[in-house]
Amino acid sequence: MSEGFEPSEAFVHESDSSLPPTGQFEDIPRIEHDFNHFDALDKLSSVRYFSYLQQRISDPQRYMDKGGAGTVFNINDTVCIKMMEDRYLLEELRAREEGRAPHQLNLGNRPVVEARIQERVADLAVAGVRAPHIAQYIPGKIWHGIVMERLNAVNIQHCLNGTANFPEGFQYGTFMDSLGAYLEEMHSKKHIYHGDLEPRNVMADIETGAPYLIDFGRSGTLHDTGRSRLTEGDWKKYDSLYEKLERA
Repeated sequence: MSEGFEPSEAFVHESDSSLPPTGQFEDIPRIEHDFNHFDALDKLSSVRYFSYLQQRISDPQRYMDKGGAGTVFNINDTVCIKMMEDRYLLEELRAREEGRAPHQLNLGNRPVVEARIQERVADLAVAGVRAPHIAQYIPGKIWHGIVMERLNAVNIQHCLNGTANFPEGFQYGTFMDSLGAYLEEMHSKKHIYHGDLEPRNVMADIETGAPYLIDFGRSGTLHDTGRSRLTEGDWKKYDSLYEKLERA
């Protein structure tokens, strides 16, 4: 698990640290998505729902994976949750304790920004490639959660490390062509760049071998100024990923 992660504090509302983890959360703004294919979550009351999530993230057996800024837990067969720190807030708190100005570091997106960008690409599907669908964004005090679709997929970095197998019949050329088509559409139609196109942020569907693009923690919106630089950054990472798969 992520260092410092305290499941018991994950769902304390940022405006009231006295609330218990399973308190009332009706006033929390959410990014809504279609719940129809998410087993049981839409049938749970608010208190039961958050108690349900709390139990899942407190269970070490539910741990799935860890990225640069988040830890992912299995909720059920179709849903997972990514728990993330607000690293800017943590730096502000540390600076206050140490009596200094906060460091001006690029710590990636705040959790709410990552969730909103991922939601913006929810309806984008190109050549079988897409991002996981979001069910909810849940803000907290330090830790925030993105409840999303659990993909039936394998992480490309794990495959390259030898800790997981590529899908049967995996063709890296077809895989990368499809991913490239998706990036083109994401840049041109959604005006979004990924910003962190590393093997750990790409998955392959176990059944079809199709790519999924995950983790929008370094993503942003393209504006006229700097657009070519930002898109070129994605393409450089794309070429690097292609070379790694070619050598695998």
